[in-house]
Amino acid sequence: MGVFNFFLDEDKKKQPSKKAVKEEVFNFNNQNGNGASSMDVFFPKSYDDVSAIINVLSLGKPAVVNIKGLSESVAQRVIDLLSGAIYALKGGLCQLDQGLYLFSTNGVTVK
Repeated sequence: MGVFNFFLDEDKKKQPSKKAVKEEVFNFNNQNGNGASSMDVFFPKSYDDVSAIINVLSLGKPAVVNIKGLSESVAQRVIDLLSGAIYALKGGLCQLDQGLYLFSTNGVTVK
């Protein structure tokens, strides 16, 4: 272990643990009449939180992402990465409000 690794390890110990990205889950009625499904609402705190959102999207579930609390540069990076992921998943993107987006996967229709 080098001198610099020691300082790096100390910095990691001082950092607070990250709060979970997913803050709230609410139910909506499925149009197929199969009962209730769930939709995840995310409040990412940094660019690193995007992987959790992409994991939900890759399961075929839509996600609402609120980026209002992010700086402009980080918010742009988050939207860029999520836009690329949703394109690869053949889904869609809908801006609900300033800083509030709905990412829907293939097979989910937004009217």
